[in-house]
Amino acid sequence: MIKVKVVKLDGAAAVVEFGGKRVIVPREALDRSQRCERETFECGIPYGVDFETLFSGIAVTTGVDIARELHNLGIWTVEDVMADSVRVRQAINLAHGTTLTTVLNSVRALKK
Repeated sequence: MIKVKVVKLDGAAAVVEFGGKRVIVPREALDRSQRCERETFECGIPYGVDFETLFSGIAVTTGVDIARELHNLGIWTVEDVMADSVRVRQAINLAHGTTLTTVLNSVRALKK
């Protein structure tokens, strides 16, 4: 038996989480202590999107990307960084923008 986190109960079904994975199992498979058989969990219907696979090809923002955006916004020195945290945050957001766009486009493609 494994202790699972019950995320949602819906009629005869339960969405449960264990080890970073969510599945749908029969509600009756849970005992009063929110445990179920490991085999029942492993045979459950996967719940949610496998983001690890979906995003496996996405390039991650690097320090070089952030530095480029800092320079584009005129931030070149320690004093510049300390004096204008708003623009530093803007540079970080700009650097992450490409990653965010790719993530959103990948998720949108699932709806088609």
